[in-house]
Amino acid sequence: MTVSVAREHGHLVIRQQVPVFRYVLGIPLLLVGLALLAAAVSAVVSAIGGGVEAMLVAALGAFWLLLFAALTLPLGWWLTFGRRTILIEAGGQHVVERLDWRLGHRGRRRATAPFRAVRVAVEPLSTSSSSDGPTTWAQHIRLLPKPGVAEPSFELGILDLDARTAAVAAAGQIAGALSLPLEVADPDARLQSPERDANDREVDDVTAAEDAADET
Repeated sequence: MTVSVAREHGHLVIRQQVPVFRYVLGIPLLLVGLALLAAAVSAVVSAIGGGVEAMLVAALGAFWLLLFAALTLPLGWWLTFGRRTILIEAGGQHVVERLDWRLGHRGRRRATAPFRAVRVAVEPLSTSSSSDGPTTWAQHIRLLPKPGVAEPSFELGILDLDARTAAVAAAGQIAGALSLPLEVADPDARLQSPERDANDREVDDVTAAEDAADET
């Protein structure tokens, strides 16, 4: 995983490279979805003129084919063609997140005032603290919110674990564009997002309270 940071028309643009596994999963799902869609259309067309019973059977078969196509085709399309781009506007007062999937796009504009720093740290790829299996770690570039601000942290990019130098360089460019300090965590430290830290503390507090209640 890599991140590209470049100046375009006065703005700083951050692009996350699409991981290979998304193509490995997305292309087969996309092809399966297209095949199911074609089979559903073919079933209905071939039943035309075959009588009411043939049409009902074809309609039932097409329904199930379309149902599975509706599950696989959008997911395959998103995995294959979905892109996320972050744009830091000139002046660094706003950050725009753009999600593009070829047939459309969605964007969100955030003010940078609620954030205090840009952090580079090794964090788990999974956002859930209850995920099974070994933890996969990576270099995360993240905007940290100011204390007492309701705004959550905002992830700007993810790089491979061994790409620390590139992560620090990219984060430095981002911090400069935002006029924010750069925080570089210890390379041996294993951190989490502030939100996940808060969630884990809440779970620990609940567990401790339940244990104390059991003892009494």
